[in-house]
Amino acid sequence: SGRPGWHVRHYGWWTYCIVEFYANTPPTIVGPNQIVSTYDPNKEFKVTATITDIDASDPNKAGVAEAYVVWTTGATTDSAAMTNTSGNTWEGTITGLSVGDTVTYWVGAKDKGDPSLYAKSSSRTFVIGQRNPQADLLVVFQGPHNPGYYTDALDEAGFVYDTWNIATTYGIDASVTTAGYSTVVLAGWGCNTIPTRGYEGNAYAAFLQSGGKLFLSDMDYLYANGEPADTTFAAGDFAYDFFGLAGGMSDPGQNVDSLITGVEGDPISGDWANTQLALSWYAAVGHPDYNWIDYVTPGNATSIFKAESGKDVGVRYDNGFKTVFLAFMADALTDTTGGQQVRSADFDKLLGNVLNWFGTQKSTGVAESSTEVPTSYSLSQNYPNPFNPTTTIEFSLAKASKVQLSVYNMLGQKVATLVNGHRNAGHYKVTFDASDLPSGVYFYKLVAGDYQAIHKMVLTK
Repeated sequence: SGRPGWHVRHYGWWTYCIVEFYANTPPTIVGPNQIVSTYDPNKEFKVTATITDIDASDPNKAGVAEAYVVWTTGATTDSAAMTNTSGNTWEGTITGLSVGDTVTYWVGAKDKGDPSLYAKSSSRTFVIGQRNPQADLLVVFQGPHNPGYYTDALDEAGFVYDTWNIATTYGIDASVTTAGYSTVVLAGWGCNTIPTRGYEGNAYAAFLQSGGKLFLSDMDYLYANGEPADTTFAAGDFAYDFFGLAGGMSDPGQNVDSLITGVEGDPISGDWANTQLALSWYAAVGHPDYNWIDYVTPGNATSIFKAESGKDVGVRYDNGFKTVFLAFMADALTDTTGGQQVRSADFDKLLGNVLNWFGTQKSTGVAESSTEVPTSYSLSQNYPNPFNPTTTIEFSLAKASKVQLSVYNMLGQKVATLVNGHRNAGHYKVTFDASDLPSGVYFYKLVAGDYQAIHKMVLTK
């Protein structure tokens, strides 16, 4: 076309196979739909599928006699009849779930002409998750990203956090974002779970409307939401109401801005008012031509970063909630010294500055009980035991370690993560709240470096 940039051409071939059946055949099933993972076991889990049965040899036998949705949590298996709502569409509902369940489900259908002919769909899976009560921070991943940049930096800084990966959870709902976190960090590329326009029912809108703090670093936020090259926002748009943006420019050009300048005295970007941030795009996304930084037009937000062109590329907004939006990839802050590709000190400082401005707590329930450095690792018996609904767990670290302290039920299913992050040497106390769990025997396991230990505890209600 003579114009620089990406060009996409689509070619397709259709192949047909005509088969004539002389005997009755079972139904065919398209679906079921993918259910999004959640923290809420009581929401409506609606399953839909398209079920078709065509028997040309005898039209009187064509049709679906009955259809079922079947689900299993590993511990139990159940089913429910589906209803033919219109045409070939059938609907059913999964019920009776609990926090911690991993649910695998599929659809089955019986033939009208011969009920012994049974069809079964492929299966899908979703999870009923649970917030770590010690986590003040949720990290959400969507699209290509360097997850280790965020998790390693948070571990080394001593934050307790939960993670949510859109690729494996298939979305996010308000039960997750409003579970008690003060802060959500969304890391990725093309994060369209955060809208630019209407936001009724959106999980992040519900979170911010309750006073939350949100950090988004994404050079394709505008593109992922279908915005034109040059766009404007107004009241009622998510980008305007929650990021304080009046407009933006999507993909103004390739490789035009790799040095980013902060604002003198700004709590987030002031460290780079005189020494610029250097973005290494190849290390971030594995392609030398992927510098698709966007420009933004601040409305009510405060500009905190500018590109080499002088255009705004980062804002912060404080309006009863707090947001920070960067129109570039923070994980492009990569140190390539010596041929290595590791996160730079600037990445750690930038993330730390954002969380400090937010006031994010490193932990909401793990206390260091003494300053004395122990000589060995240990995990103590919880007290009280039996307990209802809270108990205290103590452990000791002989040296700084990556620590995981988790709780499991009798089936070996993880029901809570109490600690997940870097901890210095010392003695620690953790309060475990089992208000949402049924009575029974549970096990708690500590993994710290090469050390592992496990103990049993009893919840009585």
